[in-house]
Amino acid sequence: MITRNRPEVNFRAIRDMGLAAWFGGSLMNLAGLVPASESQPDPVQRHRVYDAGMRGGRGLLTGSVAAYLVGTGMVRFDGKVMGRNGVPRWVEEGVEDKTRTALTVVALGSAVVARTLRDRATKKLDQQGADGKTLQEVEHLRRSGHVFHAIVPAAVGALMYSHLKQDMRRRR
Repeated sequence: MITRNRPEVNFRAIRDMGLAAWFGGSLMNLAGLVPASESQPDPVQRHRVYDAGMRGGRGLLTGSVAAYLVGTGMVRFDGKVMGRNGVPRWVEEGVEDKTRTALTVVALGSAVVARTLRDRATKKLDQQGADGKTLQEVEHLRRSGHVFHAIVPAAVGALMYSHLKQDMRRRR
């Protein structure tokens, strides 16, 4: 018979809900914002629509990433994430799974690069106006950002699979 530690189940729920929200939010960026922005005929307006959508969802994505990271630590350390002298236990003990750590870094890094490219495009539009060369540079930055945004749900999906696989092994 399987016995379940109730707090651990709740920690897993926090981790899994954060991961699901991160995955869904990143897919929404690709499936919702990109087509909505592409429907705009004016390149400046295309960028503004995409940028406004990304800014609007930033809080949800930040919260979901935080829930995933906190939930992961809570599951791993049974709710006692702080070690000696107030130092997080993962700092003292190292990472649990190198693959998941790498996937998390790839997802977060891709999101940061995409945001940086988007911010750079916005700055160019604000400083240089909408002349032909600037519009080409902005379009290039925007499309490059889409590539990095596509990496995020792929990495987060792999994280979801990894956690599911681990949870299934624990139940046997």
